[in-house]
Order: sequence, then structure tokens, then C-alpha cells
Amino acid sequence: MRRIALKTRLIDSEVVVNRPVFNGAVSPEGFRISLVIRSAQNALPLTIGRVENTSRGSLIFLRLCLFPGARLYLWFSTTLCVLIAAVFLTLSSLTLAVITALLIALANYLVLTLSFHQKARETIHQIQGILAEEGE
Repeated sequence: MRRIALKTRLIDSEVVVNRPVFNGAVSPEGFRISLVIRSAQNALPLTIGRVENTSRGSLIFLRLCLFPGARLYLWFSTTLCVLIAAVFLTLSSLTLAVITALLIALANYLVLTLSFHQKARETIHQIQGILAEEGE
């Protein structure tokens, strides 16, 4: 118990207020960032972007996509459900099992897509907030 207590640090209120909103990599060629999260989220968008200077200011180009692991999960789970439906369809006449497997695949896709769009809106909102602060 003493070892745990020695490693514990009190959090300064300034640290809590100024904690980072994004993590990732920024370079002169562009950036790859995502929201800082406290728990695992499959639908978290990866924001890939670049900044181009113009005579009137700067343009920021953004592309939001799923992380590669989330894309793999979506592909694997959908493929698995479709294969299970195909097995039920060919080996037996359990139409209910076929429909259930296909509905699970559809529900999985919809939940991940809707969650991604919700997190994408949150990401864009946070980026706009940071840019508005910098413009002041």
C-alpha cells in the first residue's frame, strides 16, 4: 500500500483545465489527430488533415475516417454474420436464424456508423472551438 501511495500525485487544477483535447502527430506536411478519450471507443474518428496558406489566410483540409482496427472489426463482424447466414441458409431451412444473422450484421453496421458520425460532429466542434480561440 505504501508503494501505491508514494506514486500517487495530486492533480493541480491548472492541469485539469488545460488538458489536451486531441492527441496525435503534427508535421509540416499535415496532421493525424483524434480526440483524447478515457475508455476504448470503436467509432472514434481519426482526423487526417493539412493546412495550406493562401493570400487571405489559411485553408484547413480535413478527412475523418475510422481507425484501421475499427474498419477491420466492422469488416470481420459483417463478413462473419453473412457467412453464418449463408451456412444456415444452405444447411437448414431456419429462415429465422438467417434473418437474425443478417439483422445483427445490419445493426452492428448502423450502430458503428451512427456512433462515428456523432463523434465526428464532436471532433469538428472541438476543432472549431480551438480555431475560434486562436482567432481571438
